[in-house]
Formats: sequence, structure tokens, C-alpha cells
Amino acid sequence: MAAPGRTRSAVKPQHVPAKAGASSKPGDVTHKETGGCTQPGGLQRPARQVKETGGCTQPGALQRPARQVKETTRAPELQLAEEIPALLVDTRLPREMSLQPATETAIRNLGLSGAPTDLIKNNQAINSDYTGSNYHKGHLNPNADHPDGAGQKATYTLTNVAPMYGSLNSGAWRNNEKRVRDIAATCGRMYVITGVVPGNNWISVNGVQRINIPSHVWSAFCCLDNNNRPVRAEGSLAPNNANSVQAGLSIASLQSQLRSLMGVTVTLFNNNCS
Repeated sequence: MAAPGRTRSAVKPQHVPAKAGASSKPGDVTHKETGGCTQPGGLQRPARQVKETGGCTQPGALQRPARQVKETTRAPELQLAEEIPALLVDTRLPREMSLQPATETAIRNLGLSGAPTDLIKNNQAINSDYTGSNYHKGHLNPNADHPDGAGQKATYTLTNVAPMYGSLNSGAWRNNEKRVRDIAATCGRMYVITGVVPGNNWISVNGVQRINIPSHVWSAFCCLDNNNRPVRAEGSLAPNNANSVQAGLSIASLQSQLRSLMGVTVTLFNNNCS
């Protein structure tokens, strides 16, 4: 997953992708998210990494925006996180996020061979993958962390979401995201890393495994004062089958649990943000 930093005018949390085993230092990393990577053949797999706002960075993919803090609501047409980073399909396509129908039209106009939907599907998840799955398209880099504009719009890409248990996404995890935003208001700067743990189950379409369903969702933040000194750091971990979150974990505890779950050493912040 990746991790840009989040800053606020008053303090905006920032998202960035992070890699498992990589050390993130306050000041040179922003919000990180660990979401799903699109594999050759169109399968979207959560990365076994500590990364940014939502999935591994693909060749030609757009970088996730810095996570900021501001409560806003999205236009109805964007509520389902259905935008497509067209550069995943072909670098000649418009360098912008667009809804799937608009990307399909751009593909036709470019004259690429193959059905537009299939070309997109070979590189990432598509809207129909989630149909009837009973899972929400859960944001890794929350839209509410951004003010209105391109940064917030970019959080609605399918590469920034992972299948999330509905009650968790709209309940305890959403509340935890707001709790972190409230804490960010007291910081000079805050860095946030969000990710998922790959699970054993998949969203399958016509017998084909399309999107890995995470077993857990996790997040961590490092709060700095106005002199860039660490003053608070916490982690959160939630099983992706219940409306509950372990919040207020020490960074060391979260790293230990992630190591047990993923079988890799995870270092989230330099000196555990202490």
C-alpha cells in the first residue's frame, strides 16, 4: 500500500503508500495506504505491503492525493467509488480520473482493439465486480479527509477501495476515521498510513476470482507538534467481518499483529513515531 502524508491547513492528515518492511519518517512520508494491486489478468489483490491510499502503484498509474481533513459530501454520481484511472489501460488516454463510461468512450475514440470494458477489467476492478457481492467499496484514503476538488474526487477510484464489510465501513471504521481527523486538528502535522491484510476469500465473477476480500483493515497515525516533534501515535485494526475496531493501539502492538497476520516484518514509522 502506499502512503503520502496528510497535512491540514490547520492540519491535514496526508495519505501515502508504504511498503512492508520500509521505514517511514515523519517529514518525508505522507499518508500511506495499503490496498489492492491489480495483477496481470485483471485480479485485484491487496498488497502484502504497508502502502498508501489504496493499492499498489501501477505502471503509469496516478499517485494518490495527500490526505486532508475536511468533512464534505460527494455528488451522488460519485458516491460509489467508480472512477477509473485511464492511464492503467493506455498512457495515451486522458491523464485524469473519470467514471467508467467516460473511460470506455475515450478508449473507443483512441481506437484501441478490444472491448473497452475488458481492457479496463484486465488492469483493475470494475463496477460490475461488486454487483451482488454484499461488500461496500470501502475507501482507504477517505474522501472526507479532502476539501472539495480534484484531491477528493481522486479518492473515488476503484484502485482506492477494497471490499469492506458493510456495517464496518459505515459504522465503526467510519467513526474511527472521524476520530483521527479530530485528533489531527490538534497536531501541527499528521501522517497516516492505511491498509488491508489479504484474506483467503475472493469476490468471484463467473467463476473467476476478481477481487481479494481483506481479512482485516488497519490504520496508523503519527501526530507532530508545530516544531515537527512526535507527540502522539496510535494504530487501529479491524476484522473485516464485524462492526468493531481495536483503536488506540500502540504502533508496536499494531506492527506485531500485522506481522502475525501477514508473515512479514512491518515498520510503519521511524522509531515508532516517538
